[in-house]
Amino acid sequence: MKIRSLPLLLCLLCPSAAQRRFEILSAVYGSGVNTVDVTERVRGMISNDALSLTVDTPTLGVDPAPGTEKFLHIRYRFGGKEDLASAKDFDSVRLPKKSSFSISELGVNSGGAAVVTPAAPATPAPAISPAPAPSAAPVLRIVEASWGWENKVNDVRTRVEQQVRNNRASFKVTNDALGGDPAVGKNKTLTVTYEWQGATYKASQREDRSIDIPASGATLVRNAPAAAAVAPPASSAPAPGFENGRPANLRIFSARYVRADGQTDVRAKVAGLVSNDRASFAIDPGMLGVAGGGYLVVRYEFKGRTFERVASDGQTLTLP
Repeated sequence: MKIRSLPLLLCLLCPSAAQRRFEILSAVYGSGVNTVDVTERVRGMISNDALSLTVDTPTLGVDPAPGTEKFLHIRYRFGGKEDLASAKDFDSVRLPKKSSFSISELGVNSGGAAVVTPAAPATPAPAISPAPAPSAAPVLRIVEASWGWENKVNDVRTRVEQQVRNNRASFKVTNDALGGDPAVGKNKTLTVTYEWQGATYKASQREDRSIDIPASGATLVRNAPAAAAVAPPASSAPAPGFENGRPANLRIFSARYVRADGQTDVRAKVAGLVSNDRASFAIDPGMLGVAGGGYLVVRYEFKGRTFERVASDGQTLTLP
């Protein structure tokens, strides 16, 4: 048999240029339910088959959640494989990497997968320092704050932190104070998780009412030495964050399944997978009760530090 074109035969045996091409499939920027599709803008930043940018509102041309820390999630294809990279405000993004990887998780490894930002010796981010020793002066630390109705919520931790004066926060719960209305026409609720004198509490207040933090009616989430605990628990029953009567080291603060058309709160589903301070599971939309085609964002605390992890469909997420 006569071979008419040797270059053509070699081309059939090698990966195509299209397979090696770097492509942005989608890019979403924001916080909580306040996100925008910035796919076309990010695609326009590709140069020489690579992407390099700093995550901030001027670069991305929009601020979907003023006053709130935001994240950029990029789904892309390179070398015939689809992957997901994530970065928070002011982080640098450089894609693709020369080494092989499957998902970026803000500097934290998941289930053995490599990361865009080297996992070691970098410190996982975002992180909240452990509570001070009982001998230190009392410090009020806002761990998490959400504002909204059902699954229409905004991450307002930064807004609540701005209300803290002399280790106390006292303000009226309004859209103006919290930076926007995530659920127009609904009776919304502010829920704040905070640390005070070594213990962790959760307090809630409805719209147009005043909230005081530390709150006397707060629910105890994580215990502290009796002498240090100021705000009593709402009941004598074990609070969330306890396992078999002891404080749990791993606590799920929030879990959101994100798609281009919106987000779903799946915290209860993810929290139910935690056993003995550990969780390891494949991201299965059916198990989470959502439509597929997105990724899971989990914010959790482990041994006094707070982390955020990201994993897409089919990836295995291992916590901590």
